[in-house]
Amino acid sequence: MYKFIYCEHEWGGTKAFHLEGLIFSKNFCNFFAETFTKIFVNTTGLKPSSKVTLAGYKQRNELPIYQPGLVSKLNLVIWIMPEFNDNVSFCWKSKTGKIIKPTDEDFDEEDLECWIEGLKPDEYWKQVATEKKISSFSDS
Repeated sequence: MYKFIYCEHEWGGTKAFHLEGLIFSKNFCNFFAETFTKIFVNTTGLKPSSKVTLAGYKQRNELPIYQPGLVSKLNLVIWIMPEFNDNVSFCWKSKTGKIIKPTDEDFDEEDLECWIEGLKPDEYWKQVATEKKISSFSDS
């Protein structure tokens, strides 16, 4: 079963995120992984796979990978095989106004509203269809 992000490492998330200074608590990593997947799948109809995933690098712009605030953001890149990249932002805010950081271990998941900015479902489906035409290998 593929996931967008795995939370097995002591820093949570991917090594590339860690190198960018983004460290997750175990609890936040699991929350992010489950919530991002649910929103992405419900919005696009695509599931994470070896061909549709989060890139292991930050957006190629001036935005930091993590922006804290009343609305916090993880500025990420969707990668669709063979070479499609799309900038998206996973956003969350607390209903009570508390700022929740990715390093926080103890937080109320029910207090958070989450969404993904920048999703382009139609474009992703075009890319998946293009990839299937040019690729002779299949997902395992």
